[in-house]
Amino acid sequence: MSQLYYRRTDSSSYRDRIPLRIVRAESELSPLEKAYLGAVEKGDYGSVKQALQEAEIYFKININCIDPLGRTALLIAIENENLEIIELLLSFNVYVGDALLHAIRKEVVGAVELLLNHKKPSGGMQVPGRQDQGDRTRETSPGRLYQGDCANKTEPGSLYLGDCVYQQDWTR
Repeated sequence: MSQLYYRRTDSSSYRDRIPLRIVRAESELSPLEKAYLGAVEKGDYGSVKQALQEAEIYFKININCIDPLGRTALLIAIENENLEIIELLLSFNVYVGDALLHAIRKEVVGAVELLLNHKKPSGGMQVPGRQDQGDRTRETSPGRLYQGDCANKTEPGSLYLGDCVYQQDWTR
């Protein structure tokens, strides 16, 4: 992919070129969307639930809207470590995107567990499990998340997530 460059007019050497980044277009939030994101930021469960229910019926707000800092409601809830709001947002099938990576980076273990166990609207898991060869099948019970347990990261059935190890229970 070719990059865009800004070149100074006084010099033509390559090292004087500055790579430009492609930025997303900023869209204006409606007052309802601002109130929705504000309620998520404050942790106001009742207001968030009401906004999500109204969005389902009237479609007046985008539940996946992005604030000026580039955060969705789910990312805001993860930053504030508000697990109740995260669970509510997931129940209304907000866009997950890279929220799992964000939760891992912020070390919000509860949010990581919620996101790993969240099912997509189609019925599948948001984060696909490891497909293993052989006759082993995954249990339906959720796996265990160990914080700071880096010794298990090489064991079969473990997924290393930064400072956390997600270990899935396997049965024969």
